[in-house]
Amino acid sequence: MNADAELNLLSLEILRLMDEYITLQKNLESRMNHGYLHLTKARYIMGEKHLSSTQIPYNELTATTKSFRDSNDDGTTFRIGDENTKSGIQNITKRPINWFGLLTPQSLKSADVSFSKSIQLAGDLASLSVKLQKSIQKFEGLLEKQA
Repeated sequence: MNADAELNLLSLEILRLMDEYITLQKNLESRMNHGYLHLTKARYIMGEKHLSSTQIPYNELTATTKSFRDSNDDGTTFRIGDENTKSGIQNITKRPINWFGLLTPQSLKSADVSFSKSIQLAGDLASLSVKLQKSIQKFEGLLEKQA
């Protein structure tokens, strides 16, 4: 394959990755907006005293979601997972939504789902950003060889 054809293929790949990146960014923004909207609704329903930072048990606060970075042949991939995935045990009491009681409003549950999905999308965006940077570096390297 000649250099021009390879540059054309890389250009198309970069454009595809940029399109996917922009789509993921829009999805992340939408999820975050929905999460904050549902959180506001829940705060209105429950009252500001029942849904505030005073409900958070700071002395027992631990991460329920962790990010992992895997190095592979084509770069780095970011994964998001629960801290208990190794043992297969999920501790229900550690879920932050349970800090606000057993009968939480549906809007608070929806906010929890939206923010959880946002975390997954952020990991996907990080992985895609690394792929995009690698493709751009490869493209620039081919341009320098051709010049």
